[in-house]
Amino acid sequence: MQQTVQETTKFAPGERADEATIYRQSQLILDQELLSRLYEAVMNAVVILNQQRQIVYCNQHFAELAGYATPQELYGMRVGEAINCVHSDEKADGCGTAEACAVCGAVNAILEAQKEQIVVQEAHIRKRDGKPDVNIELKASPMQQGGEKFILVAMSDISDRVRREALERIFFHDLMNTASGLKIMSEELPEESRGSGTPPVKRQLLNGIIHLIDEIKEQRSLLDAEIEELKLNVKPFQSIALLKELADYYQYLEIAVGKEIVIDNNTEDLTFETDRTLVFRVIGNMLKNALEASHPGASITMNCRQLNQGVEFSVHNPGVIPRRVQFQVFHRAFSTKAQGRGLGTYSMKLLTEHYLGGHISFTSSPKMGTCFRAWYPLQFNRFA
Repeated sequence: MQQTVQETTKFAPGERADEATIYRQSQLILDQELLSRLYEAVMNAVVILNQQRQIVYCNQHFAELAGYATPQELYGMRVGEAINCVHSDEKADGCGTAEACAVCGAVNAILEAQKEQIVVQEAHIRKRDGKPDVNIELKASPMQQGGEKFILVAMSDISDRVRREALERIFFHDLMNTASGLKIMSEELPEESRGSGTPPVKRQLLNGIIHLIDEIKEQRSLLDAEIEELKLNVKPFQSIALLKELADYYQYLEIAVGKEIVIDNNTEDLTFETDRTLVFRVIGNMLKNALEASHPGASITMNCRQLNQGVEFSVHNPGVIPRRVQFQVFHRAFSTKAQGRGLGTYSMKLLTEHYLGGHISFTSSPKMGTCFRAWYPLQFNRFA
């Protein structure tokens, strides 16, 4: 038997199943011991909803997410009611029936799953009890049990990730504004008099600030790339001009003191089309790593050649990467330097292979030294 609330809904249907129906449906799930044990074993919060979007089963993870001691306390509720959504009591019909519910990722995912679709959505839940908002990522899938249709919803609390990303964006924005302000102020400094014997402080200061700005941009690009929000600016440019700019830029940094950056005489000047800023960062990371791995007196050689309808850049240094380290070079958090610095080679691979349609590799041996190579198509194709 089902009972229907007569108030007009603003979005999803308001009809609910009665207590007897909820109990019978929950038993259909609980009688399947293997399934219920599996749902308890997974790391996600799991709920099973009937066609009225009411909970007929949930695991302990969801009960804890909602702030309840036992799952059974939640049976008959809807998801928004269980986790105290501020809109869940705006209408007498409950969760999903208020006007604001039309933009709720959770309700929309559940409604789509009722159409036999598997849906992944994110939802922002503002809580009515004054507690911090909750961001959840959920996957809703249709399922059948005992001849009846249900919706299986697996969800994760991504609040920490969402807050971290927001704080990172604010941090990068403020840090970039500060660095840009320092650059403007340093440009206003008077030039040192020629022959004074004093070091070129203004040039060193400007180079340091420009390097700081570049590091900020690189970290911001990496964050955008990891969350699939990186926007490309594709246009044609020349390969040798890029290498010369890199050599000029890195030659004045502290890591290049006593070392020589060389552009190979056999380098080909090629025109190709891609995002120049990202390629500059990839090859720049290759050059920076080569400089850091080399001793004073060493030469780091850059090259470019046409290869297989594309452009291959290479950066060579005489050092060698230990064999055990070679297997981990492109891992996200691996670094031979300080902990937390293992993003350079990871970002090279991510940007080149996931965004620029190229590929990246390296070789390293005591006889030949170490050479990193990045290949890009002459005509941009992210999925080449």
